Amino acid sequence: MRGPGPDGVADYPCNGVFRMVEPNARLVMTCDTSEHGRKWHELLDSHREPARRGKPLDLTLDVSFAERAGKTTMTVTMRLPVESDRDASVKTGAREGWSQSFERLEALLATARA
Repeated sequence: MRGPGPDGVADYPCNGVFRMVEPNARLVMTCDTSEHGRKWHELLDSHREPARRGKPLDLTLDVSFAERAGKTTMTVTMRLPVESDRDASVKTGAREGWSQSFERLEALLATARA
């Protein structure tokens, strides 16, 4: 993923494993954030409960695609096993980051159509 994020970093490496691939319908994958920079981990930990600090942020992304009125609607659901990690992720800018990613994807697709 590319930023800039709330910690001033531009790149957020993610590794993972595809758990499900349904062509033209759905992708489910893990996302390993361990290679994110030190500042990102510190920012995340500043919003986590003490028992969770320093532990990996294990998340699963579920991406579904549906055709509606001749257009594709993409829905991304980010799942975390612990509610407090979800809350910490939101506080560190996950929603804003995903919004930026969707805006960039929309711009890229617009140039591809032109």
